[in-house]
Amino acid sequence: MGEERESEAELELVTLINGQPPKRDSGKREAQADVPAQPGSAELGASPSQTDALLAGALPSDAQHDRDRYLERSILGEGGMGRIHLCSDTRVGRDVAMKVLRQRYATHPDTVARFVREARIQGQLEHPSIVPVYDLSRTPEGRICFTMKRIHGKTIEQIIDGLNAKDKYFIENYPRRKLLRAFAAACLAVDFAHARGVLHRDLKPSNIMLGDFGEV
Repeated sequence: MGEERESEAELELVTLINGQPPKRDSGKREAQADVPAQPGSAELGASPSQTDALLAGALPSDAQHDRDRYLERSILGEGGMGRIHLCSDTRVGRDVAMKVLRQRYATHPDTVARFVREARIQGQLEHPSIVPVYDLSRTPEGRICFTMKRIHGKTIEQIIDGLNAKDKYFIENYPRRKLLRAFAAACLAVDFAHARGVLHRDLKPSNIMLGDFGEV
């Protein structure tokens, strides 16, 4: 499933605990999440000490990668909680996609916890059609981030648009049989996640990608 495009729903992966659906925040609480923190103020009703404890509990403060480990090359996409960068991993020698939590949410414990939970759940869902997570850490500036496999290919949305426009490239490269195999692979990935109590709440054509070599 592609990491290049995200909607405001943030591609959030939600764990179901004891069969209960996740609780949704009220509109008022969501509005509060977009307000930048004021110096000396407490976020979401928590005292400064409580906020620090929540942030520390989400990810250890020493979980920080070296400044020269990842070299940013470009922006791949943006979502409600974070921005995705194309980076070069200088240690391994490969390109990766790095999702970084937006700075305005750095002092929002609920948002930080959701961001870390998303990375951990995605990393635990080891399946050929789910983008693997490589690392979960902090940038040298202290912002929480995680790295993923860099995916090359076209989203289902791009393919549908190309076919509807009768584009020769899409007609030749995406026959119906190939699309049906991709659809089946996506269904198996969803089934795999559901069997482990996880829901993807923003599943749509723009969030499913077909790789250049048959990956889904």
